[in-house]
This record gives sequence, structure tokens and C-alpha cells, in this order.
Amino acid sequence: MTILYFPNAIIPSESTWTLVAINQTFKSPIDQFSQAIAFPQLSYWKAELKFDFLTYEEHLILKSFISQLQGRENTFLMYNQRHIDRAQTSTTPYVTSYIGEYLYTDGWTKKEGIDYIHAGEYFTVNSGDYYELKIATKKVQGSGNICTINYQPVGFKKSSYELANHSLLLSTPYCKMQLEDNYQPKFTFRGGYIKDFTFSCVESFL
Repeated sequence: MTILYFPNAIIPSESTWTLVAINQTFKSPIDQFSQAIAFPQLSYWKAELKFDFLTYEEHLILKSFISQLQGRENTFLMYNQRHIDRAQTSTTPYVTSYIGEYLYTDGWTKKEGIDYIHAGEYFTVNSGDYYELKIATKKVQGSGNICTINYQPVGFKKSSYELANHSLLLSTPYCKMQLEDNYQPKFTFRGGYIKDFTFSCVESFL
């Protein structure tokens, strides 16, 4: 399996990133009381992108990229191009461990009172071909080289021990994706021009 990079120089006119939650609802046969149980470790990201009025060169780049994916055979790295990196650190932070929704990190540039990461911002835990995209749920202010990040979705595909020393990607929080199905993408032509190009993809843990 080959991992490709999405051509991020081509900016979509519309994009939707969704964290798809996995829940199971249980209903009591006695009093009809319902309870939903969440399985955050099974949650995954889904992205839908639309590109309007592509130039011919952009159309060729995207067509070449899609053809290399060979449907859902290969995966690719992509990040939300609307993301703005506001983490004020000149170093590369890394994971020390995690417990539940708390991710313990080290290696930040020591700046008192400076925001390391804001609530709602993306970051990726990465090592080699391992990528997991997360979103911060609380603002973290700097008080030293160490900080704790509250994040969602909770949990990782690796244990706390295995995740140690994995770096945090802040400026390009990649998500490892694959096409949602084998019928992607969809090019629409009008009057000899490429009117738009759309495709959907989902997070891959392969």
C-alpha cells in the first residue's frame, strides 16, 4: 500500500470535515428507557471536498492524483486547508503518554502565558506512517516545556507506551485518508470547461 500526498496547493471552494461518532443505543424492554453508549476509539474523520471551475492544469493534477490511488487501494495524507497554525512554539512537541482524554506532551518552547493550542484546533500525532488526527477541546496556555491537552476523539490506536515520543504536527495536521468508495471522483464538464470536481474520503487506519 502506497501513501500519497494530496495536492494541497489546489484549494477547494467548499470543504466539510466531520468527526463521525460511533454510538450504540440500548432500550429497556421494561420501561422503554434508552441509553446511548459511545465508542470514541471507533470514531473517524470524513471529508467532502468540492472544487469549482478548475483550470485545465489543476484538472490534470487532480486526475493524476486520483488515478494513483486506484480506488480505495492506496491511502493519502490531507489536512484541512482552512486550518491556521497559531501554536507559538519553535520546537516540535512530542507525546509522553495519555490517559483517557488527557494527552501529556513535552518539548514545547517555554513561553509564559502564551497560548500553545486553542480549543477547536487540529493537531496530529505522528511517527513514520502512523497518523492520528485529533481536535483540542480546551485552550492550553504555556507555562513551560510540558503541557496537557484535552482532546477528542478520545483514545488512540496505539497504547500509551507505544505512543511515547511520537511528534505533534501543528502546522500541517495530516489525516490519513482513503476514498469513501471506488466510484470517486466526479468531474462535471460544461461547455468544454471543467465546471467542478467533487470527492469524499474517510480516515484510514491501515
